[in-house]
Amino acid sequence: DRVGVDLGISKLATLSCGKVFENPKAYGKALKRLARLHRDLSRKVFQSSNWQKARVKVQKAHRKVADIRSNVIHHLTSYLAKNHGEVVLEDLNVRGLMKNRHLSKALSDAALGMIRQQTEYKCERYSSQLILADRFFPSSQLCSDCGHRQKMPLSIRIFSCEVCNSQKDRDLNASINLENYIAKQRGLGLCPDKRYPKVYHKGITYPLGLLQEAAGSVALRSVDGVLPTVPCEADGKHQQGVQSTVLS
Repeated sequence: DRVGVDLGISKLATLSCGKVFENPKAYGKALKRLARLHRDLSRKVFQSSNWQKARVKVQKAHRKVADIRSNVIHHLTSYLAKNHGEVVLEDLNVRGLMKNRHLSKALSDAALGMIRQQTEYKCERYSSQLILADRFFPSSQLCSDCGHRQKMPLSIRIFSCEVCNSQKDRDLNASINLENYIAKQRGLGLCPDKRYPKVYHKGITYPLGLLQEAAGSVALRSVDGVLPTVPCEADGKHQQGVQSTVLS
């Protein structure tokens, strides 16, 4: 079965099945103690025996933070790879997000990049498939019931659809949209967007481009506009102009 996973800061991961993995925020909780230990270390005479003892305490404190974070992420990624045949994650630009000085510390504590790395090799180990949704896919702005798109500021945590009036937790709604990301693409046998070809690498599928139904016809929709439909031929080959890239 397929599961969509919405990654975040307040909640480390929200699954489309309703399961939530909380963020331990190990570094944030240990920040005061780490600051005190670093102050104690700075007051010692460099390379003295007391300095060596203080340095060991600092190292142990940092190792504990890393172990707590790693333990939670291992539990999350192992659960995903063992219990689901297809795992859909957002292709987050973590490096770009880290440039936001208001979020960089929290993002570093959440270690979202580590989640993707571990999910990648564990899906390969347990014969599951990792699907990376296009980073511009508006999973948080789409209603998972009717598909209506609306603006969603980060401060709003409940998604209330303006069309069908359904209400869901923001993260749960996003994870359901991620689960359904390629359902229409597979069911209708459409080729990927020309500008966003599929990429296959180590059993990981990158289906890029967003499918939407409009006025009884299906269109390939990207973030900046609607593209005409491009049906696949009967033999499974793409039509001229549509390419698929294979990484060796």
